[in-house]
Amino acid sequence: LCLPQMPRSLTPPPPPPSLLCTSQVCEDFGLMTQTAGLAVSYFDRFLSKTERQGLDKHRVQLLAITCTLIAAKFSEIKMPSLDDLCEVAHDKYSKAQLKEMELETLRVLHWELHAVTPHAALEQLAIIMNHTEDQSKTFLEHAEFFIDMSYYVVSSSPRARPPRSPPRPP
Repeated sequence: LCLPQMPRSLTPPPPPPSLLCTSQVCEDFGLMTQTAGLAVSYFDRFLSKTERQGLDKHRVQLLAITCTLIAAKFSEIKMPSLDDLCEVAHDKYSKAQLKEMELETLRVLHWELHAVTPHAALEQLAIIMNHTEDQSKTFLEHAEFFIDMSYYVVSSSPRARPPRSPPRPP
């Protein structure tokens, strides 16, 4: 019986730069975790529709910031200004570039900005469960905490390596 050799470390790979950028912007402005999830949804949908044509590291970061801006407009009471976003990006982008990328993102997504997120599903569950009861509130608070934490974990299963060939006799 040959079992694949287990990797020495089960440490997951680092998150993609777009996720790091989105979470950093949300953290810098104190935005809700739901905003980050929505931004990642927009980012992924944009990439799936454009097939990553012409996206270098500079443009990926611009897209991540733009998706966070769009998500903040739907999720937050107070959203970051374009000036603040430019400052967080160390003035790599101008306000005009952010506006242009926002319009391009909206065009690529066909203005379809509704996304079903775990938080939205939890809100529906809260309605079904009659969330006014104390037990339900505790359950929902815990569920929301775990959803929030899931945004910061990149899950990956360790790749199974093919079994080694037996050593050849000398």
